[in-house]
Amino acid sequence: MTLNDKQIKEFQKIHKKVFKKSISKQQAMNDGLALIRLVSLIQVIKKEV
Repeated sequence: MTLNDKQIKEFQKIHKKVFKKSISKQQAMNDGLALIRLVSLIQVIKKEV
């Protein structure tokens, strides 16, 4: 899975707004994908409960 440029820029924008700190494109890609995986796992667990 990968994020497109628009998604990466949006993630960078949200990150800066929340944490008051800019991150690189690569860091935004890594963190965005990690967040997607986390949410996916939570959804699976929630369905099993």
